[in-house]
Amino acid sequence: MELIKAREKAVKQLQEAHIQSSVAEVDQIISHVLHVNLWDIQKLIAIDTLITKCDSKTIESLISRRSQHEPLQYILGFAFFRKIQLQVGHGVFIPRPETEITTQVAIDFLIKKRLKNLKIADLGTGSGAIALSIAFELAQVYVFAIENSAEAFCWAQTNFENYKRNNLKLIFGNLVNALASQNGKLDMVISNPPYLATNQKILHPEVYNYDPICALYAGLTGLEIIKKVIKVAARLLKHNGILVVEHGEDQADSVVDFLHNGFWETIKSHNDLTGRKRVVTAQIKYK
Repeated sequence: MELIKAREKAVKQLQEAHIQSSVAEVDQIISHVLHVNLWDIQKLIAIDTLITKCDSKTIESLISRRSQHEPLQYILGFAFFRKIQLQVGHGVFIPRPETEITTQVAIDFLIKKRLKNLKIADLGTGSGAIALSIAFELAQVYVFAIENSAEAFCWAQTNFENYKRNNLKLIFGNLVNALASQNGKLDMVISNPPYLATNQKILHPEVYNYDPICALYAGLTGLEIIKKVIKVAARLLKHNGILVVEHGEDQADSVVDFLHNGFWETIKSHNDLTGRKRVVTAQIKYK
């Protein structure tokens, strides 16, 4: 079969399924199946490249899965996040672009501390995106990564093993009791916890049919896990330690108000690339 015909057929199928960026996603799938670079696909089309029956069937199978709104990252088996590539699949939350901003906020704070023997914790690490990115980009920082989902823990373990960082430790356990040996010793606690209210509807089938429920919902208000993270952070942080927490786009004021009623100062909201408030940082007042 001619590659151009297989591509046209695939694009039409995704467009009919109302998949945004259908052309780009088809090219990613073709690139994955044929083991070629994205920028080589147009060259192959220009020279009337033929693909094997086996490759044609594989492309059709993957396109069929995507037309059912299975996330592209699950289909390909990986997701890019900042400077790393993470293996992902069923049972783990796919890292989002806004969490790259959360990670950058944390890295900026850590750099200001001049990176001397710093220790931090990522609570609810999921695929390990935040923890691994910080450990990869800042070799002087030691990162504890905590996860209580067995499925997500396995994905994080795989990703950590792939990068073999000696400044990173993955721990399976409940965040409320996490790292008791590190009470008052950490320079930063960071988290991208679940923050949807239980009655909040999810519009995208890629999310409600595939993302783990435990990574999405957080009680009646959506703030229950965030409040737990804040309390755990107060226990773990040393004097002048920093909390970095991601939240929903309509939760900034609630998170800030909760912090004002605790042991926190220098409380600040940070915007994502679309100008929405998605991250709050705060400094512990005293220890």
